[in-house]
Amino acid sequence: SVSHYLGCRLFRRWRRIKSKTSSQQKEEWKKEQERLELLEKEGKKDEAAFLLKTNRFTGKNETDRLVRLAALHVVDDPKLSWKYLSEASSIDPANPDIHTFKASLGEALQQNKKAHSDYIAAVKSDPENPFKREQLADFYLRTGQYPQALQLLHDSMYAPSQIGRAH
Repeated sequence: SVSHYLGCRLFRRWRRIKSKTSSQQKEEWKKEQERLELLEKEGKKDEAAFLLKTNRFTGKNETDRLVRLAALHVVDDPKLSWKYLSEASSIDPANPDIHTFKASLGEALQQNKKAHSDYIAAVKSDPENPFKREQLADFYLRTGQYPQALQLLHDSMYAPSQIGRAH
C-alpha cells in the first residue's frame, strides 16, 4: 500500500539520520522537523505520527517529540495525547508549557483535579510568568472557584514570585 511504502521510506530516512555524527544529525533533524510541519499542514497526520514514533531521543528533543505526538492525537485520541504529555512531563517536570498543555487537555477530559494540579505545576515552574497565573485564574473562573480566582489575581498584582507557593 502507499502508506506502507511511505512509512518504510520514512523509517529508512530515520536510520540514516541515526548513523550520522552529532552535527550532521542536528542538521538532518532540523530538515525532518520541517518535513513534519509540511506533513501536518498537508493533513498527513498518520505519516507525521509514524515519523515521530520511529525514533527516541534524550532530553529536550524527546520532550519535543512527545509533545508533537500529543498535538497530533489531541482531537482524535485525547487519552493517547494525555499519555504522551504525561511521559513528557516526567522527563521534564519543570517545563511549564507541558503542564499547561496537559492541564487544558485534562479539563477537556473533565479531569479537573488533574488539570488543577497541572495548572499549579505550570505556575510553580514559572512563577514570574503572568500568563501562567492568568491561565490558573481562568481555570478557577471556569470551575466556579471565584474566591480562588480573585485571590490569585490580587496576589499576582503584588508578589508574583509568591504565587503557586500558597495555592
